[in-house]
Amino acid sequence: MTVTSGESCYDKDGPHGWQINQNETVVAFYNRTLKTDPLQAEISDASLMIEDLTITFHRTIRVPDNGDVNYLPPGVGSFPLYNIAEFAGVLPQDMVEKGGVFFPMYRKCSLLPPSSQCHAQC
Repeated sequence: MTVTSGESCYDKDGPHGWQINQNETVVAFYNRTLKTDPLQAEISDASLMIEDLTITFHRTIRVPDNGDVNYLPPGVGSFPLYNIAEFAGVLPQDMVEKGGVFFPMYRKCSLLPPSSQCHAQC
């Protein structure tokens, strides 16, 4: 699956395979693509658990954007994940309507590539 700024493609046999729009949630994409029953996601220990799949978002310190070669510093833990519904009173209405989870990020932080672990035969 690839992330795109264009329209999502829900057909794995399409010309470019599965493509998820950068603004579409993974759960919404999955529900339209693979399942007839809605997919449920849970937050557990700073990880997002979707059936047999666990996704963790790791943080590191931002490196200078100065054109020099900079190596990523080691990770400094995981981003905490929060249910959007629990913060409906303080988040923008369009986020609340879309639902899902979010994580706070300071300007000094950066996101390492998310890690995933499958607990079944994936």
